Amino acid sequence: MSRLAWSVAALALALLACDQSVDEGSHDTGAPDLLTDGGTADGTAPSDAAADVSSDAPAGPSVTVTYNGQAKVISLSQLTPVTFEGFASALLSDVVALALPSAAQDGLTADFMAADGFKPGSKSNCVGLVPVAGSELSKGYIDVSSRKLRWDLSLGYPGCLYVQDLAEIQIADK
Repeated sequence: MSRLAWSVAALALALLACDQSVDEGSHDTGAPDLLTDGGTADGTAPSDAAADVSSDAPAGPSVTVTYNGQAKVISLSQLTPVTFEGFASALLSDVVALALPSAAQDGLTADFMAADGFKPGSKSNCVGLVPVAGSELSKGYIDVSSRKLRWDLSLGYPGCLYVQDLAEIQIADK
């Protein structure tokens, strides 16, 4: 096999290995380029969120909220959507409130994991930003069809916090 053929094969494999896509952002609104990168934070196998969903789980796109060793699957269709950046979205704070109705969100923190196992803390520019304070959850939005996590631009969060295909919200006490 020639060097060119090997190079093309290696490039094709590298492209197939990329699980997170690049979001070019919205250039006409002054929004930053939102770059995300797939992979696992600790080198373990990616989580399979579907394996955690029981047969009586709600239909439609859902996310799993974990807290103190307990997991609750929340269907995004259970929430009244808001429009954020042109997309029907669920407020992140509403998702957490549905999973933990008696919890005061200001006393919580949240970390996130994509379906492919990507965690924002695996990127150097997000290390100091996660876990996110519970008081910021009202400025987070989950696209109800793609499960992409977006944030209000006033927070100035980098692209690594814009999680593609959000599967799990990991809640902890402050």
